[in-house]
Amino acid sequence: MVPSKCFAPAGQIHKALIQKSTKGLTAEQYVRGMRKVYQNNTSTTTIAIQKRFLENLQKQSLTCILSPTLVNGLPSKGLFCYGFWSIQLVCDSINDSGFTIGTLVSNNQGMMKYRYHPDAIENQIVTAFGGETYQIWKKQILGNLDDLRYLIEVVKDFMRLSGVQPLTSVSCCKRSEVLCRRVGLPVVDGIVILEA
Repeated sequence: MVPSKCFAPAGQIHKALIQKSTKGLTAEQYVRGMRKVYQNNTSTTTIAIQKRFLENLQKQSLTCILSPTLVNGLPSKGLFCYGFWSIQLVCDSINDSGFTIGTLVSNNQGMMKYRYHPDAIENQIVTAFGGETYQIWKKQILGNLDDLRYLIEVVKDFMRLSGVQPLTSVSCCKRSEVLCRRVGLPVVDGIVILEA
């Protein structure tokens, strides 16, 4: 998932999305258009991955990196990582705020790499190493959903302590929506809500 151009209380999410972001489009048209953009952006992006890394993922300890740039007294960006998961918050302005959930796909010279689009991840792994390696990686990732649930709670605590308002994100695809629901995040018309 990637940030949407919407920042409003969860109860007003649908109305706010249409007013601020869709410019006359329905929520369904807007989500469909954004998903096309995400697919185009991620299908051409590849990162160096190694088969042995994918088949033997190592859980990452809890990490939080906050941008030194402040917007309204808050960090403009925050990256939270735990297990095989990451959540990136973007709070650049009231009109450009949101979040992205990513999953671990690579360790390039000690730098963990996370990706968010399940179709792009599957395509890259299957193309490089075949379906069996993808299934091994996927089993590890989906067997680790409790760590994502924990990370969501850590991020919610940060939001609560920092006064961050509810954030939204247009889900990148139906598979992403299913994952968000599995870990307890509400999804309304393809839009995922993260609130403290």
